[in-house]
Amino acid sequence: MEDLLEGLEAQNENAATLSSAQETAGITEADVYATSEEVSADADADGDETPPKEVDAESNSQKTMSYADAIAAATSGEVSSDEETFLPLVPQNGSTFSPSTDENRDVKFCNPLKGADGELTIGRTGTSDSQGGFIKHDEVLANFDLDVTKLPKKTQVGICLTNGKTLVGYSVAGKGRKGFYFPKKLAEQTLVLPPSGHGQPIRVKTLIIG
Repeated sequence: MEDLLEGLEAQNENAATLSSAQETAGITEADVYATSEEVSADADADGDETPPKEVDAESNSQKTMSYADAIAAATSGEVSSDEETFLPLVPQNGSTFSPSTDENRDVKFCNPLKGADGELTIGRTGTSDSQGGFIKHDEVLANFDLDVTKLPKKTQVGICLTNGKTLVGYSVAGKGRKGFYFPKKLAEQTLVLPPSGHGQPIRVKTLIIG
């Protein structure tokens, strides 16, 4: 009998606890719902809620227009000078020689030993016409009293011709070859290299070293 009474009392306690928990949960859900409704109402009343922005199909950096209009828009402002547009060259990986265009760099110059002009002969470095140009050390020494072998490796050399143009290359002082080497692409900006097996005498006003 006592066991039966204890069981009934336990069931009553559990029922009371469950009812209390349900009431608490109900109050919490109601409060949350009411709070959410109040926030929405306040936002609508005050007008503070920011409406979603319309998304532009094109960003400011990408617009579609005709080619002519694009060129006109790009050049409508001030135009820079060539000096401001083309900056000094910089060496790149894989390049064996990149000439300096810094007009303020320190250089040395050599005038011809005899007369107003010197004479040097430029030829190919090999039997193929795809080779660059080369001027032998002996000619440079005899005409300008310059010992190429004493220059640092790949010292830049400018040969100012009597026609006002400049041939740009660098010094070579290896075991097999000593003199001035002129890469084909650079040399052909100034003159036409002679065919393989020939030499092209050139009249020179001065040498610029460095």
